[in-house]
Amino acid sequence: MSVIVAIKENGVIYMGADSQTTAGRRKRNYLNETAYKVARLDNGILVGFCGRVAAHQTILSMKDVFTLDERGELTKRHIVKKIVPKLVDKMEQIGDEESGSIDVGIMLAYKNKLYRITADLDVIHLNENGSDGAGRDLVNYVLFEMKNLPVRERILRALEESARRKESVGGPYVLIDTKDLEYEVVDMGGNNH
Repeated sequence: MSVIVAIKENGVIYMGADSQTTAGRRKRNYLNETAYKVARLDNGILVGFCGRVAAHQTILSMKDVFTLDERGELTKRHIVKKIVPKLVDKMEQIGDEESGSIDVGIMLAYKNKLYRITADLDVIHLNENGSDGAGRDLVNYVLFEMKNLPVRERILRALEESARRKESVGGPYVLIDTKDLEYEVVDMGGNNH
């Protein structure tokens, strides 16, 4: 599993994720753009994935899933009407048809909009910040109570807190935002956990 965190500040969404992948007893860190847990799409959407790597890769290989609406915006209505049905169409490859659940959680960021698509395909609009993955509940204090810290430090502290307390989460950490759309890899040394 993983952890992804996002913070909205001054009309920009800042995202960060760990780089660890766990398979059984094996842990690996993948630090190449094709394996990052937050993908940067050509249309400017950032898509974060937590869950089964095969489902993440299958979804990213599908054409025109994460699109913008006719006005060039990302809205909850568009996600529910256009994006979720495309995921449902591939349920046999990315989830469990019987339960209707996909094997990943998804975070979407575009300009100043932030959404989460749960494994059960619920779509949630996030106003200030968001998190997903195995370490999701371990980042709340940093995200909600440490608003005095600069956004980059807040994201790194949240990721570190999750990694310190969750075996399936670990750094180095990957950061990106909807303004610059450039990746930054941050190695926290012993605080990668």
